[in-house]
Amino acid sequence: MDGADLFAGTAAYYSRYRLPYPAALIDLIAATFALDGRGRALDLGTGTGQLAIPLAGRCAEVVATDSNPEMIAEAARVAARAGVGNVRWLLLPAEEIAPALGRFRVVTIAQAFHWMDR
Repeated sequence: MDGADLFAGTAAYYSRYRLPYPAALIDLIAATFALDGRGRALDLGTGTGQLAIPLAGRCAEVVATDSNPEMIAEAARVAARAGVGNVRWLLLPAEEIAPALGRFRVVTIAQAFHWMDR
């Protein structure tokens, strides 16, 4: 099964029922990596954007990737409802990240690392 099949039909549930990350965690990431509104962040395996969306307020741009189109679509809907417009949502497995995406101040993988081909 690939990422598109494995989580088929679950994006709305992830978005609604997965617990959000605490503000203290977002503050710690921002402080540790000097996210002062000018840097870029890369969130791998973003799912429905639970980490990418709050990081967007600390960065000039967040690039968020996932291999599941439903997750990316749900993340984009959630971000739009929250008025977050500086996240670029990419349907792209983490294993296919290329240098062409540019430089980032921080790269995050929240609760998705165990699904990736290490």
